[in-house]
Amino acid sequence: MTQKFLLTLLLLAASIIPSAALKATNEESKSKDIAQLIQTYLKADSTLKARIARQSLLSAGSEHHKAVREASEKVKSSHKDKAQGLKEISVKLLSQELTKVIEKKLATGLVFDGQYDAFKEIPGALEALHSLLDDETVDIRVRMGSINALADVADEKFKPRLEALIDDPFLYPLIREELGILLAILGDTRKVDNDIKKLKEHVNSRNPDLSLNANLQLANLSYRIRKYGQAIECYKRILGIYQLVRTRFPKDHPLVKVNFNDRALALQHYNTACSYSLNKEIKEAREHLKKSILLDSTHFKNMSIDGDLKNLRDAKGHKEYKQGITRALQDEEI
Repeated sequence: MTQKFLLTLLLLAASIIPSAALKATNEESKSKDIAQLIQTYLKADSTLKARIARQSLLSAGSEHHKAVREASEKVKSSHKDKAQGLKEISVKLLSQELTKVIEKKLATGLVFDGQYDAFKEIPGALEALHSLLDDETVDIRVRMGSINALADVADEKFKPRLEALIDDPFLYPLIREELGILLAILGDTRKVDNDIKKLKEHVNSRNPDLSLNANLQLANLSYRIRKYGQAIECYKRILGIYQLVRTRFPKDHPLVKVNFNDRALALQHYNTACSYSLNKEIKEAREHLKKSILLDSTHFKNMSIDGDLKNLRDAKGHKEYKQGITRALQDEEI
C-alpha cells in the first residue's frame, strides 16, 4: 500500500467525521483549557505569576465568563483573595461579551424600553455594565449603551453606585446627563426636576411657539425618563396646536407648508402612538398610529420594527388591525 493511498484513506476518514462530533471535541478542549488556566491562577505563588495567569484568562475569550464566575464561587471559602480575583476577571470577560450585544443594538439605530431585558437573566450583568460605564477607555457609544441597558436591568438598590459616578468631576457631560435620566428612571428625579418645572411653566402658554417648544421638550424628557402618561399629556397639547394652526391657515400658507405639514403632523401622531403603546393603552395607540400612517405611509414599516410599539404588536387583533391599515392605504391610492 503506497503512502499516497494511505494519505487518501486518512483524508477520507477525516471527512466523514460528523461535524457535531468535531464541535463537541472542540468545546471539550476549550473547557479543559479554561479549567487549566483557572488552576494555574489559583496555584500562582507570586504576584507576577498571578498577573500572567490573569492575563491568560482575560485573553481566553469572553464566552468563558460563566466558567470563571462559577470557579470563583467554588473557591470563595478556601481562596478568598483568588476568588475575588476570578470574580473580577469574569466581570471583565462578561463586559466584553455584553459589548458585542450593545454594539449590534446600537447599529440598528433603535433605542427603546426593554431593549436589554435579556440581560436580566445573565448573572453578573449589573457588575459588567457598571464596569463598562466606569471605564474611560471604552468607546463612549458603548458606555452610553450600557446606560440604556442599566435602565432595563438595574433597580433602586443600584442608585448609590450611579450617584458616586455622576459626582465624578471628570465625567463626560453627555454621560452625566444620561446618568441623570437613568437615576430618574430608578426613582430619583432630582437631576431633572428643575428642567421639568421650567418647561411646565410654558406648556399652556398663549404663545403657540412657546407652548409648542415647551411641550415638545417636556414630551421628549418624559419619554426618556419613562413617564409615558406625562408624555401623552404633552402630545395632546401638541396635536391641539397643530389643529389650531392648520385650521386657521390654508395648506399653501408658508407656516403650514414648512412646519405644520402632513409629514410633521404624522410624526406627532406617531410619537403619540408610541407613548400610548408604552403606557399599554392599545386602543389609543392604534388610533394615532393609523392617523400617522395615512398621513405619511413611511411609518407603516416602523409598525413592525419599533420597540416602542411592541405592546401594540403583541396585543390581540394586531394582524387584523394591520390588514385594515393596508386596505386603507390601498383605497387612498385608488
